[in-house]
Amino acid sequence: MHVHTVKGGSDSNLDPLDLVKEAKRVGLSGVCLTEHNNVWNRHEFQRFASEQDILLFRGMEVSTELGHIIVFGLESYVSGIHKVDLLRKVVDGEGGFAIAVH
Repeated sequence: MHVHTVKGGSDSNLDPLDLVKEAKRVGLSGVCLTEHNNVWNRHEFQRFASEQDILLFRGMEVSTELGHIIVFGLESYVSGIHKVDLLRKVVDGEGGFAIAVH
Protein backbone atom coordinates (compact mmCIF):
# COMPACT_ATOMS: atom_id res chain seq x y z
CA MET A 1 0.00 0.00 0.00
CA HIS A 2 2.95 2.30 0.29
CA VAL A 3 6.47 2.95 -0.92
CA HIS A 4 9.03 5.64 -0.23
CA THR A 5 11.51 7.58 -2.36
CA VAL A 6 14.59 9.67 -1.61
CA LYS A 7 12.24 12.65 -1.24
CA GLY A 8 10.97 11.32 2.06
CA GLY A 9 13.84 10.20 4.19
CA SER A 10 16.73 7.88 4.64
CA ASP A 11 14.95 4.51 4.37
CA SER A 12 14.76 4.58 0.58
CA ASN A 13 17.36 5.10 -2.11
CA LEU A 14 14.80 5.11 -4.93
CA ASP A 15 14.60 8.15 -7.13
CA PRO A 16 10.93 8.79 -8.03
CA LEU A 17 11.58 8.15 -11.73
CA ASP A 18 13.40 4.92 -10.95
CA LEU A 19 10.47 3.84 -8.80
CA VAL A 20 8.03 4.42 -11.66
CA LYS A 21 10.28 2.51 -14.08
CA GLU A 22 10.56 -0.45 -11.69
CA ALA A 23 6.82 -0.48 -10.97
CA LYS A 24 6.08 -0.65 -14.69
CA ARG A 25 8.76 -3.30 -15.21
CA VAL A 26 7.12 -5.62 -12.66
CA GLY A 27 3.66 -5.01 -14.14
CA LEU A 28 2.09 -2.62 -11.64
CA SER A 29 -0.55 -0.23 -12.90
CA GLY A 30 -0.23 2.14 -9.95
CA VAL A 31 1.91 3.12 -6.98
CA CYS A 32 1.13 4.94 -3.76
CA LEU A 33 3.96 7.28 -2.73
CA THR A 34 3.96 7.82 1.01
CA GLU A 35 6.95 9.56 2.53
CA HIS A 36 7.68 9.47 6.26
CA ASN A 37 6.04 12.36 8.14
CA ASN A 38 5.98 14.35 4.93
CA VAL A 39 3.75 14.59 1.89
CA TRP A 40 4.73 15.68 -1.59
CA ASN A 41 3.66 19.20 -2.49
CA ARG A 42 0.36 18.85 -4.36
CA HIS A 43 1.46 20.86 -7.40
CA GLU A 44 4.84 19.15 -7.67
CA PHE A 45 3.15 15.76 -7.36
CA GLN A 46 0.49 16.57 -9.95
CA ARG A 47 3.17 17.70 -12.38
CA PHE A 48 5.27 14.58 -11.78
CA ALA A 49 2.26 12.23 -11.96
CA SER A 50 0.98 13.81 -15.18
CA GLU A 51 4.32 13.05 -16.85
CA GLN A 52 4.08 9.32 -16.06
CA ASP A 53 2.08 6.61 -17.78
CA ILE A 54 1.21 4.86 -14.51
CA LEU A 55 -1.35 5.82 -11.87
CA LEU A 56 0.24 7.57 -8.88
CA PHE A 57 -1.29 8.40 -5.50
CA ARG A 58 0.22 10.42 -2.68
CA GLY A 59 -0.11 10.07 1.05
CA MET A 60 1.97 10.32 4.19
CA GLU A 61 3.27 7.66 6.55
CA VAL A 62 2.96 9.10 10.05
CA SER A 63 5.05 7.66 12.88
CA THR A 64 2.83 7.41 15.96
CA GLU A 65 3.10 5.90 19.41
CA LEU A 66 1.07 2.95 18.09
CA GLY A 67 3.12 2.40 14.94
CA HIS A 68 3.12 3.75 11.41
CA ILE A 69 -0.15 4.94 9.92
CA ILE A 70 -0.71 5.91 6.29
CA VAL A 71 -2.92 8.96 5.90
CA PHE A 72 -4.61 10.44 2.87
CA GLY A 73 -6.10 13.92 2.76
CA LEU A 74 -3.47 15.95 4.60
CA GLU A 75 -1.47 18.60 2.78
CA SER A 76 1.32 18.75 5.37
CA TYR A 77 2.53 17.36 8.66
CA VAL A 78 0.60 18.81 11.60
CA SER A 79 2.40 19.22 14.89
CA GLY A 80 1.31 16.62 17.41
CA ILE A 81 -0.07 14.01 15.02
CA HIS A 82 2.44 11.50 16.34
CA LYS A 83 -0.30 11.01 18.97
CA VAL A 84 -2.89 8.80 17.31
CA ASP A 85 -5.87 10.53 18.99
CA LEU A 86 -4.88 13.88 17.47
CA LEU A 87 -4.01 12.25 14.14
CA ARG A 88 -7.52 10.82 13.95
CA LYS A 89 -9.10 14.23 14.69
CA VAL A 90 -6.95 16.01 12.12
CA VAL A 91 -7.56 13.43 9.39
CA ASP A 92 -11.31 13.32 10.10
CA GLY A 93 -11.40 17.12 10.03
CA GLU A 94 -9.93 17.10 6.53
CA GLY A 95 -12.27 14.39 5.29
CA GLY A 96 -9.34 12.03 4.84
CA PHE A 97 -8.72 8.49 5.97
CA ALA A 98 -6.02 6.52 7.73
CA ILE A 99 -4.71 2.96 7.50
CA ALA A 100 -2.52 1.28 10.12
CA VAL A 101 0.39 -0.39 8.32
CA HIS A 102 3.06 -1.44 10.82
